[in-house]
Amino acid sequence: MLAQLHNLRLSPHVWGGAIGLAAALHYMAALPATPHGDVDPAPWILEHDVGENGLRDALLTEPLAARDGFIAVPNGPGLGVAIDPAGLKRLRVD
Repeated sequence: MLAQLHNLRLSPHVWGGAIGLAAALHYMAALPATPHGDVDPAPWILEHDVGENGLRDALLTEPLAARDGFIAVPNGPGLGVAIDPAGLKRLRVD
């Protein structure tokens, strides 16, 4: 990644739903810790919406939430998340 080549911080911006947040977490987790070079890059930051958001908070069986400043990377199949059918039904617009 070009940012890592120049020891620049990676800062994904995730506004929207839980699926995008899970994808961003997996993307960040898949990147190497540091690029080649003498200077360690600045730490990565995930910028995401923390306001009321049903697509993030009510869509999954286990919502992705920050604890002590960190969000754990989901570890189930695929993106590691499961859609809550009842939550999906509540969010559906007919």
